[in-house]
Order: sequence, then structure tokens, then C-alpha cells
Amino acid sequence: MERLRQFFTNDWAIQRHDLDSVMALLTPCIVAGNLQAADDFLKQKELVAKAVAAPYLAHYWELDDINLPSNAIAVVYLTGMLYAWETDWLIKTIQAAEANPAVCGIVLVIDGPGGHVTRIDVAAADIKESTKPVATVVAGSMCSAHYWLGTCADRVFAVSQLCTVGSVGAMCEYIGIISVH
Repeated sequence: MERLRQFFTNDWAIQRHDLDSVMALLTPCIVAGNLQAADDFLKQKELVAKAVAAPYLAHYWELDDINLPSNAIAVVYLTGMLYAWETDWLIKTIQAAEANPAVCGIVLVIDGPGGHVTRIDVAAADIKESTKPVATVVAGSMCSAHYWLGTCADRVFAVSQLCTVGSVGAMCEYIGIISVH
């Protein structure tokens, strides 16, 4: 239930329609009193960080694999809505890549509308202060909180002219859930 609590109590930087989509899925569970289903929904996304090394670019290693070849690149995927617990994972992942002598650089693959801003300043600082080169590859959208993170890299690349990059702004909004019987 900690993720559900964080979902409703942390600050957001996200495109409105993406938040509306998730709320449309969570609201029926909450109104019905099925908090476990709502919490399970928030747990379903897999967080992925792997390492690649030439000439074996089709093969992935875990970042802590003792067999990781030297001059490997850490590839960190940030997709979908960004939640506070994922930012905590990102901080640990960037620090692990930074500390691993076999890793020579980091690539952030981003396709996301934004999300929680809790500790995003810490993650952004870790990206900016990395002693290893960091590149961002935009693979769809990089908006709001994702934009904050992605633009901290040394270089940013978009895979297509159709990628959405930006959506930075500020607004305050109150969302209420009303149960009508």
C-alpha cells in the first residue's frame, strides 16, 4: 500500500492526459474499496537496466555481473509514468553504474510523459555529476519529469522527428474521487 500512498501524496510533473488515464484505471478500484487491486496495478511495471558491450551488442548483462566486459555501456530504460519509487531505483542504478569500473558510459532510453518529482532533483544531479558520459535517447516522448532527467545528460538524441520533447510548465490542480451510491 506504500506505492498507493505515494501515488496520491507526492508532487507531480506530468502531462495531464497521462495522469487522467491512470486515474481512470485506479478510481474504480478505490471507490469499490479494493485498494489491493490499485496497489497491484502500480507494482506491475518492470524496471530495467542492463549493460551492453561491443562486439556483443545483442547480449545483455546485469550491471552487477562479475563477467561484465570492460568498456560496457549501462542502458537504463525509463518508460511510462515515472513514480517516486522508480526515481529511487534510478538513483541507485546511476550510482551503481558510476561505481562499476567495467562501465564506461550510461544511456538513458526515455519514453515517458513525466510523473512524480519526489527526489528527481537528486537523480538529475547524479546524472549531471556522473564522471562517465551520459546520453539520452528519446524513444517516443520525454515530457515533464522525464524531460528534467533526460536533459541532464551530456547529449540528447531523438529516434524520430515525431518524438514529443518538452511539455514543461507549472500548474496546480485538485483531483477528487467521489463515490455516488
